[in-house]
Amino acid sequence: MSDRRIDVEVHSFLDLDLEVVLMARNGLADPEKWIQGHLGKGQRKCWAGHLLKAGARVGEELNRIALKLGFKNCSEMVQFNDAHTHAEVLARVDEGISSWVGTYQDSGQGSRG
Repeated sequence: MSDRRIDVEVHSFLDLDLEVVLMARNGLADPEKWIQGHLGKGQRKCWAGHLLKAGARVGEELNRIALKLGFKNCSEMVQFNDAHTHAEVLARVDEGISSWVGTYQDSGQGSRG
């Protein structure tokens, strides 16, 4: 787990949801830009707020992203943000991204480097 930014080149084989998640994750990396209990206040945003800022849309798109990150739905993702520390939220997001990217690699859709 790290609060550092992730530099990942998103290729055409990855879907746009993952591109949004990676941009949002980089915004979440700074604890000073994270908040609980609110979508956002100024530069501070919850995880869902960072996703919206990165281009996700409320509704089906946020639910789809939540599922791909290993949550049951968007509501569970928001509740996780509000009930855990910044480090725990960042770790859960990183775990979801790792699993997501691994799914592409396992299916042969991604490069194996």
